[in-house]
Formats: sequence, C-alpha cells, structure tokens
Amino acid sequence: MKLWTIIGIVQPIVAFPHLGRAELAAVAALDPKADDDATRARLNEFLTFHTQTQDSRYRSVNTGPTVDQRGFDYMLRLYRHNLPDIMASWRRHQADVEWLEMRVIYGLFLSDVELLDAVESELVVSPAIMAQDVLAPTFWHVRGLQRLGVSQEDTDVVLNVIKLAAAWAGRELKDVANLAAKDVDVEWEPTTAK
Repeated sequence: MKLWTIIGIVQPIVAFPHLGRAELAAVAALDPKADDDATRARLNEFLTFHTQTQDSRYRSVNTGPTVDQRGFDYMLRLYRHNLPDIMASWRRHQADVEWLEMRVIYGLFLSDVELLDAVESELVVSPAIMAQDVLAPTFWHVRGLQRLGVSQEDTDVVLNVIKLAAAWAGRELKDVANLAAKDVDVEWEPTTAK
C-alpha cells in the first residue's frame, strides 16, 4: 500500500491478483497430504474469514487536519530544513503537490507506522524510488533514512543491494548509480518554525 503512491497504481493493481493466488496456494500447501475436500474446506474457511474481517484500514480514516498534520510531521522528520526548498521547486504546482504529498502520500500512507515503522517504510520506499533512477527523490530518501537513525554504513549496504537488484532485473541506473550515503548532508538544527 505504501508503494502505490510511489510507483503508481497500475503495478499494484496488477500485482493484487497474483498475491491472491499466492495466498490461496500457501493455504493449500499447508497440508499437501490432505484430500481435496479437506483442502477445499480450509480454503473456504480462509476466504470466508478474509471476506468478513478484512475491510480496508483506510475506509474510516479522517482525511482532515489530523492526517495533514501527521503527514507534515513525517515529512519534517525526513526532510527537515530542506522541506521548504523541496516544496518551492514545484513552482506553480506547489499548492497541488503539497496537498497530495502532505495529505495522501505522507498523511495517509507513509506516516502510517502501525504495521511498518518509519525506518521499515523508508526501506520500502527508497528502493522503489531509486529503481526508477530519479536522483533528487532518491537523494532525499537516502538522507531521510540516515535522519531516521540508519548509519551511513548500513545505508550504503542498502544502496548497493538496490543497485544489485536493479542490475539483476536488467534495469540500468544512470543517475543514481554512483550515489553513496556519504554524499548526503544529514546535519540539522531543529527549529520551532513549521
């Protein structure tokens, strides 16, 4: 769910049926010696349980000022004093992109640390951005990882694994190929201004 705002909705929508089939296969594989009737019964129980209990976590989320503030606070944790310059770079689209970033991308999804904490979220988001070979957002999120407490050495390991995964997938990274954790400034003096 965190990635569909990062890489777009198309790929996750295409992935959901495959995930559903994998879930069914995993349940069916629980006891490969069971007869077909028993396996079907377990699958039915699984599907019934999922259908009855798995409403969207986001259905009743208040998308008002509370979510906006949560999104802003999360963005401030990652971007700190760099946030105004990043937002200003959107020029005449700043108000629209700011609304989308603060309310939807960060407010609803990335700042939701109920299942994945902030570092885990960044370990999902950073590779997705880096794999798209976009330098500025990759740089911002690598810096954000370090600002969340990930060491420079561990960040370099993450970057190298992403590069290896991209190469394995046949994706040539040109713009982010030489990025290293030491290239980002993580220093920041907190201010009271928002």
